[in-house]
Amino acid sequence: MPYLPVDPADLGRSYVAVIRVNSQSGKGGIAYLLETEYGVELPRRLQIDIARHVQRHTDATGSEVTARELWTIFENAYLFPAEGTDAAALTAAETGSAEALAGALRARGIAVDVLSLHQASVGAGNGTDALTLVEYRDGTVTRWAGGRDRSVPGATLAAAIRAASTMPAATAIR
Repeated sequence: MPYLPVDPADLGRSYVAVIRVNSQSGKGGIAYLLETEYGVELPRRLQIDIARHVQRHTDATGSEVTARELWTIFENAYLFPAEGTDAAALTAAETGSAEALAGALRARGIAVDVLSLHQASVGAGNGTDALTLVEYRDGTVTRWAGGRDRSVPGATLAAAIRAASTMPAATAIR
């Protein structure tokens, strides 16, 4: 179906109502829905990475995804710790910035090379959570991890723990 230069407002609808995300969708629609529904503005390189996760999901299910399902894909890919990670052992290691935590992890044989850090709120208003997105290097591969918490330091710590939990050496901390 060709793209038509139509403003959804002319049809009495919003952009959210007409944006569909499936296996052929681009980064823009995914990023737009996450930003409008959850207030999360994704860095460009993370948009590229999450599009791969969404495509795998939609290819496997053969269906479109809603904004809520996009958020679930995002949470599973970047926020939730990998299975079997002992977060308490990592939390006790260091409670400073992402760089300080990366240094503490490196001293324990887990090399998390933080390349960039992006912080935002999930939603708007006083009751929102902080979201920290960390781009890191795992050997020669660049990856993303995220953390969500009521505080910015807590979200940063959670993002670094998520990154560390995906590293092959993470078994050394159990």
